[in-house]
Amino acid sequence: MRVVLLGPPGAGKGTQADRIADRFQLVHVATGDILRANVADGSPLGEVAKAYLDSGELVPDDVVVAMMLERLTQPDCAHGFLLDGFPRSVAQARALDRRLAELGAPLDAAINLEVAEEELLQRLAGRGRADDNAETIRNRLQVFVSSTRPLLDYYGEQGLLFSVAAAGTIDEVSERILHAPMDPSGRVAPRHPTPEGPPSHVRVVLLGPPGTGKGTQADRIADRFQLVHVATGDILRANVADGSPLGEVAKAYLDSGELVPDDVVVAMMLERLTQPDCAHGFLLDGFPRSVAQARALDRRLAELGAPLDAAINLEVAEEELLQRLAGRGRADDNAETIRNRLQVFVSSTRPLLDYYGEQGLLFSVAAAGTIDEVSERILHDIAEVTRRAPPAGSQRATSRSEGIDVS
Repeated sequence: MRVVLLGPPGAGKGTQADRIADRFQLVHVATGDILRANVADGSPLGEVAKAYLDSGELVPDDVVVAMMLERLTQPDCAHGFLLDGFPRSVAQARALDRRLAELGAPLDAAINLEVAEEELLQRLAGRGRADDNAETIRNRLQVFVSSTRPLLDYYGEQGLLFSVAAAGTIDEVSERILHAPMDPSGRVAPRHPTPEGPPSHVRVVLLGPPGTGKGTQADRIADRFQLVHVATGDILRANVADGSPLGEVAKAYLDSGELVPDDVVVAMMLERLTQPDCAHGFLLDGFPRSVAQARALDRRLAELGAPLDAAINLEVAEEELLQRLAGRGRADDNAETIRNRLQVFVSSTRPLLDYYGEQGLLFSVAAAGTIDEVSERILHDIAEVTRRAPPAGSQRATSRSEGIDVS
């Protein structure tokens, strides 16, 4: 059995993970343990992680993911495992699914431990940490819920998600978890019906400034419509890792500390769109970034006989963007520097919005509200696009998008 255990801080995941692993003789694979083991053993990934830790920086996400996926190829995991603390995002979940597919060992269940907020507040406040007051704890829980909701949706739509009440004694919770896969009442129904028939043949560009939640929404859109999520950073890293001709060119620039030239990145992105999986539709995230890139994209899609269907621009009021970006806690994230970055973004992308607006492809979607609310607006618009009808409930720009005013 292969299980992912999910749940907020204070739900008792660590205790329950040990019990489940012991009961079913599963390997308990915990993120923190794997990171420490790699560093202690001096593995190649451990050496990379140690350099970051020694300098007081967080270990990059892709390094941790590589460690976790490498661990699952070891012989003891062939008999089953329980993942604790991984995955933490839809992107990580997709990487996990790909690795398990390669191993011929798909996931059996994702069990989410649920506890009422007030009880979690009491549990976490009882730890006695200096900064554990009701307000800071509530804020941390809200961040956790908003960041993991897409992951729960991802497993829910696969029919793998089980909800288990984590209130009560440790023994009571353990019994619920142990019986969850056998108890149909605990299975979480998909939030959206699974698409029937072949994947939607829709080609979408997702646009928007920093802080609009493009990454989260891109994962949701791609999953709902069975589209290939083509992200600039992922394609660049994949080419370098695979040693492709374009990857070798990019690596030479990266090794010398220089930016990879725009034409190299464009060539990688356009080459990716010729691969068979993109024939059924794709979502472009982070590309194009200029009218020149958009024209190059249009030419390639015309050659493929597969023109773009929509460019969806996520819009958020400037003040809300300032709050979101300032909340990241980066040292240089003050109101003035953030405002300047947004002004640069808007001025550089305005011609791109005009370009798609003049083609009648640009849709404006309000990205304020909860993640679920924004997802519903986007999904509704794309569903309309797939039916070749004008989208309802959103503004379709004809010449100039009503963008973010940062004047």
